[in-house]
Amino acid sequence: MDKTQQMIELLGNLRREMNGAVADSMYYSGKRYGLNYGVSIPTIRSIARNVQPDMSLATYLLTQQVRELQLAALHIVPVEEFTTDDATSIEQHITNSELAEEASFALFGKCRCINALCERWMNSGDEQLTYCALLSAARNPIADRVAIATKLPAIITSDTSNIVIQGAIALLSAIANSPDKAIVSNLLKTLPDTAASDKIREEVAWMLEY
Repeated sequence: MDKTQQMIELLGNLRREMNGAVADSMYYSGKRYGLNYGVSIPTIRSIARNVQPDMSLATYLLTQQVRELQLAALHIVPVEEFTTDDATSIEQHITNSELAEEASFALFGKCRCINALCERWMNSGDEQLTYCALLSAARNPIADRVAIATKLPAIITSDTSNIVIQGAIALLSAIANSPDKAIVSNLLKTLPDTAASDKIREEVAWMLEY
Protein backbone atom coordinates (compact mmCIF):
# COMPACT_ATOMS: atom_id res chain seq x y z
CA MET A 1 0.00 0.00 0.00
CA ASP A 2 1.50 3.38 -0.99
CA LYS A 3 1.50 6.49 1.24
CA THR A 4 -1.58 8.02 -0.39
CA GLN A 5 -3.62 4.87 0.17
CA GLN A 6 -2.41 4.65 3.77
CA MET A 7 -3.38 8.28 4.30
CA ILE A 8 -6.86 7.74 2.88
CA GLU A 9 -7.42 4.71 5.11
CA LEU A 10 -6.16 6.55 8.20
CA LEU A 11 -8.25 9.62 7.42
CA GLY A 12 -11.34 7.46 7.02
CA ASN A 13 -10.80 5.98 10.48
CA LEU A 14 -10.28 9.44 11.96
CA ARG A 15 -13.27 11.05 10.27
CA ARG A 16 -15.61 8.49 11.79
CA GLU A 17 -14.74 10.08 15.16
CA MET A 18 -15.30 13.67 14.06
CA ASN A 19 -16.82 16.24 16.44
CA GLY A 20 -17.83 19.58 14.92
CA ALA A 21 -18.37 21.32 18.25
CA VAL A 22 -14.80 20.57 19.33
CA ALA A 23 -13.45 21.79 16.00
CA ASP A 24 -15.34 25.07 16.36
CA SER A 25 -14.06 25.66 19.89
CA MET A 26 -10.47 25.05 18.75
CA TYR A 27 -10.88 27.51 15.90
CA TYR A 28 -11.95 30.27 18.25
CA SER A 29 -9.11 29.49 20.65
CA GLY A 30 -6.58 30.12 17.87
CA LYS A 31 -5.63 26.56 16.90
CA ARG A 32 -6.09 26.91 13.15
CA TYR A 33 -5.76 24.13 10.59
CA GLY A 34 -6.75 23.73 6.96
CA LEU A 35 -9.22 21.01 8.00
CA ASN A 36 -10.17 20.06 11.55
CA TYR A 37 -12.58 17.24 12.34
CA GLY A 38 -12.47 17.81 16.09
CA VAL A 39 -11.33 14.27 16.94
CA SER A 40 -10.15 13.98 20.55
CA ILE A 41 -6.45 13.55 21.27
CA PRO A 42 -6.90 10.16 23.02
CA THR A 43 -8.81 8.86 19.99
CA ILE A 44 -6.15 10.11 17.57
CA ARG A 45 -3.48 8.40 19.66
CA SER A 46 -5.44 5.15 19.76
CA ILE A 47 -5.97 5.09 16.00
CA ALA A 48 -2.34 6.04 15.26
CA ARG A 49 -1.09 3.16 17.41
CA ASN A 50 -2.51 0.78 14.83
CA VAL A 51 -0.24 2.19 12.12
CA GLN A 52 3.23 0.72 11.63
CA PRO A 53 5.91 3.33 12.49
CA ASP A 54 7.26 4.78 9.27
CA MET A 55 9.28 8.00 8.95
CA SER A 56 8.40 8.50 5.31
CA LEU A 57 4.66 8.15 5.99
CA ALA A 58 4.85 10.41 9.04
CA THR A 59 6.57 13.14 7.03
CA TYR A 60 3.99 12.81 4.28
CA LEU A 61 1.09 13.11 6.74
CA LEU A 62 2.60 16.23 8.28
CA THR A 63 2.45 17.99 4.92
CA GLN A 64 -1.32 17.51 4.80
CA GLN A 65 -3.32 20.47 6.10
CA VAL A 66 -5.51 18.23 8.25
CA ARG A 67 -5.25 18.46 12.04
CA GLU A 68 -5.86 14.80 12.75
CA LEU A 69 -3.34 13.58 10.18
CA GLN A 70 -0.65 15.93 11.48
CA LEU A 71 -1.20 14.87 15.07
CA ALA A 72 -1.35 11.18 14.16
CA ALA A 73 1.90 11.56 12.21
CA LEU A 74 3.78 12.39 15.40
CA HIS A 75 2.90 8.94 16.75
CA ILE A 76 4.00 7.19 13.56
CA VAL A 77 7.60 8.42 13.68
CA PRO A 78 9.95 5.56 14.70
CA VAL A 79 11.24 7.06 17.97
CA GLU A 80 14.12 4.63 18.50
CA GLU A 81 15.67 5.49 15.14
CA PHE A 82 14.94 9.22 15.26
CA THR A 83 17.87 11.64 14.69
CA THR A 84 18.46 15.39 14.61
CA ASP A 85 18.44 15.20 10.80
CA ASP A 86 14.97 13.65 10.91
CA ALA A 87 13.83 16.50 13.15
CA THR A 88 14.35 18.98 10.34
CA SER A 89 11.41 17.50 8.46
CA ILE A 90 9.24 17.58 11.59
CA GLU A 91 9.97 20.94 13.20
CA GLN A 92 8.79 23.04 10.28
CA HIS A 93 5.26 21.72 10.86
CA ILE A 94 5.09 22.61 14.56
CA THR A 95 3.02 25.71 13.97
CA ASN A 96 0.74 25.89 16.99
CA SER A 97 0.73 24.96 20.67
CA GLU A 98 -1.32 21.79 20.20
CA LEU A 99 1.21 20.38 17.73
CA ALA A 100 4.08 21.43 20.02
CA GLU A 101 2.45 19.70 22.99
CA GLU A 102 1.68 16.49 21.12
CA ALA A 103 5.14 16.40 19.54
CA SER A 104 6.72 16.63 22.99
CA PHE A 105 4.46 13.84 24.25
CA ALA A 106 4.70 11.45 21.32
CA LEU A 107 8.23 12.00 20.09
CA PHE A 108 10.61 14.53 21.58
CA GLY A 109 9.91 13.52 25.17
CA LYS A 110 11.30 10.08 24.26
CA CYS A 111 13.98 10.59 21.57
CA ARG A 112 17.70 10.25 22.24
CA CYS A 113 18.71 13.48 20.49
CA ILE A 114 16.75 15.74 22.86
CA ASN A 115 19.70 17.82 24.08
CA ALA A 116 20.87 18.77 20.61
CA LEU A 117 17.32 19.66 19.60
CA CYS A 118 16.79 21.84 22.67
CA GLU A 119 20.02 23.68 21.94
CA ARG A 120 18.85 24.38 18.41
CA TRP A 121 15.27 25.28 19.17
CA MET A 122 15.92 27.54 22.14
CA ASN A 123 18.18 29.62 19.91
CA SER A 124 15.69 29.65 17.04
CA GLY A 125 13.54 32.62 18.05
CA ASP A 126 10.48 30.51 17.19
CA GLU A 127 8.11 30.46 20.18
CA GLN A 128 6.44 27.20 19.16
CA LEU A 129 9.78 25.38 18.89
CA THR A 130 10.96 26.95 22.14
CA TYR A 131 7.76 25.77 23.85
CA CYS A 132 8.22 22.29 22.38
CA ALA A 133 11.84 22.20 23.56
CA LEU A 134 10.91 23.13 27.13
CA LEU A 135 8.05 20.63 27.34
CA SER A 136 10.15 17.89 25.79
CA ALA A 137 13.05 18.52 28.16
CA ALA A 138 10.63 18.34 31.09
CA ARG A 139 9.40 14.93 29.88
CA ASN A 140 12.53 13.30 28.50
CA PRO A 141 14.48 11.39 31.19
CA ILE A 142 17.80 11.83 29.37
CA ALA A 143 17.45 15.58 28.87
CA ASP A 144 20.09 17.72 30.60
CA ARG A 145 17.38 19.78 32.25
CA VAL A 146 19.62 22.00 34.34
CA ALA A 147 21.79 22.94 31.36
CA ILE A 148 18.69 23.70 29.31
CA ALA A 149 17.19 25.76 32.15
CA THR A 150 20.32 27.93 32.30
CA LYS A 151 19.26 29.28 28.89
CA LEU A 152 15.99 30.66 30.27
CA PRO A 153 17.36 34.13 31.16
CA ALA A 154 18.15 34.68 27.49
CA ILE A 155 14.61 33.94 26.32
CA ILE A 156 12.44 35.30 29.14
CA THR A 157 11.71 38.95 28.32
CA SER A 158 8.89 41.43 28.77
CA ASP A 159 7.46 40.13 25.48
CA THR A 160 7.64 36.42 26.31
CA SER A 161 4.49 34.61 25.22
CA ASN A 162 2.32 32.70 27.65
CA ILE A 163 3.16 29.36 26.06
CA VAL A 164 6.90 29.87 26.59
CA ILE A 165 6.17 30.87 30.20
CA GLN A 166 4.21 27.63 30.63
CA GLY A 167 7.06 25.68 29.06
CA ALA A 168 9.57 27.24 31.45
CA ILE A 169 7.32 26.37 34.39
CA ALA A 170 7.07 22.77 33.18
CA LEU A 171 10.85 22.44 32.90
CA LEU A 172 11.62 24.02 36.27
CA SER A 173 8.87 21.94 37.89
CA ALA A 174 10.47 18.78 36.50
CA ILE A 175 13.80 19.81 38.01
CA ALA A 176 12.09 20.63 41.33
CA ASN A 177 10.78 17.06 41.39
CA SER A 178 14.21 15.54 40.76
CA PRO A 179 17.47 15.10 42.72
CA ASP A 180 18.50 18.52 41.32
CA LYS A 181 15.75 20.28 43.29
CA ALA A 182 18.21 22.44 45.24
CA ILE A 183 19.39 24.10 42.04
CA VAL A 184 15.96 25.54 41.21
CA SER A 185 16.19 28.45 43.65
CA ASN A 186 19.39 29.64 41.98
CA LEU A 187 17.88 29.19 38.52
CA LEU A 188 14.90 31.35 39.51
CA LYS A 189 17.24 34.09 40.73
CA THR A 190 18.93 34.28 37.32
CA LEU A 191 15.69 35.22 35.55
CA PRO A 192 15.42 38.87 34.47
CA ASP A 193 13.15 41.32 36.25
CA THR A 194 10.00 40.94 34.13
CA ALA A 195 6.35 40.09 34.68
CA ALA A 196 6.98 36.77 32.89
CA SER A 197 9.73 35.92 35.39
CA ASP A 198 7.46 36.83 38.30
CA LYS A 199 4.83 34.43 37.02
CA ILE A 200 7.37 31.63 36.64
CA ARG A 201 8.73 32.21 40.16
CA GLU A 202 5.24 32.25 41.63
CA GLU A 203 4.26 28.97 39.97
CA VAL A 204 7.49 27.13 40.83
CA ALA A 205 8.51 28.52 44.21
CA TRP A 206 5.88 26.65 46.23
CA MET A 207 7.32 23.31 45.09
CA LEU A 208 10.57 24.14 46.86
CA GLU A 209 8.84 24.23 50.23
CA TYR A 210 8.01 20.51 50.18
